[in-house]
Amino acid sequence: MALFPRRQRQPRPKHHSFSVPTTQRTVVVGPEHNPSFWNPNRIGARPAPEDFLLRLREVDPDNLVDIRWNPITERWAAFMRKPRFQSPLCQGWQLLMVIQHNDGRYMPLDERTLAALYQASGRRWGNGREYWLAIARQMEREQQSRHRKNLQDSVDRAMPFFEHSQISVSGCGKSSGSKFSTYHS
Repeated sequence: MALFPRRQRQPRPKHHSFSVPTTQRTVVVGPEHNPSFWNPNRIGARPAPEDFLLRLREVDPDNLVDIRWNPITERWAAFMRKPRFQSPLCQGWQLLMVIQHNDGRYMPLDERTLAALYQASGRRWGNGREYWLAIARQMEREQQSRHRKNLQDSVDRAMPFFEHSQISVSGCGKSSGSKFSTYHS
């Protein structure tokens, strides 16, 4: 006989008190939900208004960029003609950008769109080397700006301590000389 009798284990419940709900079926979306689906080759893809296309041809005279309406997301999308680009949804066209604000709101077709397309075009820089040099200059400017800001932040944090550590004459009225020379001579 043992001093401490063994207790019988209680059987574990088959159903735990905590469970994660799962859905029985998954929602399958069609290819029309992909932004590349509504490309210029797609029948039924609505082109941009004619007046905007005329202004677009001033920025892109080679006719490499086209704008189409996506009825699912209700946003305009810019596509670039690229014959080497082949995908099941869009042959010969690559999606450049969905035209919308940074927070996802609708943005109409206007000069901001033309400016963004010009920024992305190779015509702006002339060749790849000029583009690379422009990117390098931009990176250098940003690095210098960060360095100046960090230096200014360091100075701003250090100045109160520096001013506090300076020897000063205390009291009001006319100065009676250096505090250092009075007490440390």
